[in-house]
Parts: sequence; structure tokens; C-alpha cells
Amino acid sequence: MDRKEAAKTYDSACVARIIAGVQEDPEGIRARVTDSTWPRYHDQWCDLRRGRGSCTCNRGCVRAKMSIVKSFYELAAEAVCAEEEDPFPSFAPSPFKRAWRHLGGRPKKYTPMLAIRIGLLATWGGQSIESAVGICGVCRRSVHRWRKQYYLFDAMLRTLEASRAVFPRKYSKAVLSEKKARSARSRRKRYVRKKAAQY
Repeated sequence: MDRKEAAKTYDSACVARIIAGVQEDPEGIRARVTDSTWPRYHDQWCDLRRGRGSCTCNRGCVRAKMSIVKSFYELAAEAVCAEEEDPFPSFAPSPFKRAWRHLGGRPKKYTPMLAIRIGLLATWGGQSIESAVGICGVCRRSVHRWRKQYYLFDAMLRTLEASRAVFPRKYSKAVLSEKKARSARSRRKRYVRKKAAQY
């Protein structure tokens, strides 16, 4: 998938739909995410997905996709909890002070929605983690800081790094001719199969 196409497909509206689904039916989504027979975890040619019998996919690929989607679910659940929290304190206001006062400084750029979007771009969007972070307008320094501050974001990036071979990445811009593109594609497929077999 192209960089522009991936950015358009997995935008903030797509992430908002995911969070709305978790908000409507959290238990149902959790049951689906933890079920290894969910069609989203299996390839198009898998017998289980076609309804012809048992799974014919690589078990490591299924486990990797399952762990990634679980990390997305945890981030979405965190976003739902953050929305439900009351931004103003519930104590009675003092007659001598304002009921609520802003702490100062600009609001944080990190949100669970942004973390989910980075994860979607780095998996089904076909981008590298660095490219996905760049599409979302985040610098590398911020990512290092967020990894120390937010354990769910760090866990998601660790899962993505561990399962890099499962999802095909974009090809280099140096590949120009059709013949070179075909050979690069076949090399990439062999590499992905080899790495996926190690899981």
C-alpha cells in the first residue's frame, strides 16, 4: 500500500470507528479478539476462513496478528476509559477559588487513538514503524519519551517489532524497472516466509 493511500485509509476516522465499536460492545469485541478462529487472523486462502475445515495458516503468523490486535484492543479500552472520566473534579467549589483551574502548558499530543493509528499504519497499512510515526507527525524523540511514560504504547511497539516479518513492507524507491520490481517482490516473499516460520 502506498504512503498516501495508507494515510487516507487508516486516518483518525477509522480509529474513531474502532473505539466506538469497543465502547458499544466491549465484551463482544474482547471475545472476538481473543478467539484464534476469527477470520481477520487468517489468510485469504486459509481453509478455516473459507469454511472448508481446519486452519492451514502458519501458527506463528496467527499468534503474531492476535497479539497485535490484542494490544490495539487494550489501547482502545484505555481511550474509552479516558472519555468516560470526568475532566472536572467532583468536590464542591470553594467560595474563594475557582472550581477548576487549568494546570498550564499545552495539552499532550499522545492519545491512545494516535497510538492505534501508528499501529494500523505499521501493520495493515504496509508501512515501516518509522514511516508510520512520520505520517502521524510525531518525531523520534517523542516516541522514545512516550515509550518510557506509557506502558501500553511500549508494549504495542514491542509486539510490532517482534512480528515485523508477518506483514509485508513497502518496496524501496530505488526499484524502477518492472523486472527489478518482480525480483524484489519474490525476494521479499521468500524472506517473509522464512522469518514467519521461525515464530
